[in-house]
Amino acid sequence: MWVYTREYGDLYDSFFVDLSPGGQSVIALSTATDLNNDTANTTVANYNDISISFGSISRTMNGSDYYNYDVEIDCASRPLS
Repeated sequence: MWVYTREYGDLYDSFFVDLSPGGQSVIALSTATDLNNDTANTTVANYNDISISFGSISRTMNGSDYYNYDVEIDCASRPLS
């Protein structure tokens, strides 16, 4: 089982634990402020038009050379920065 922390504005942490033996397991998780993220939470809360598509998708980055990808994330013309 993967256990993780997800809070906007923090660096994400995750930990894998095998629960098949039973009993208790200690899970080491922590968070820290993401100093590279300067986008306000109220801004990203309205991002409801982002789509993720899976499958064989052919795309070009330069207008002539096409490559196949397994996933496409459409950020609705927003910069990835």
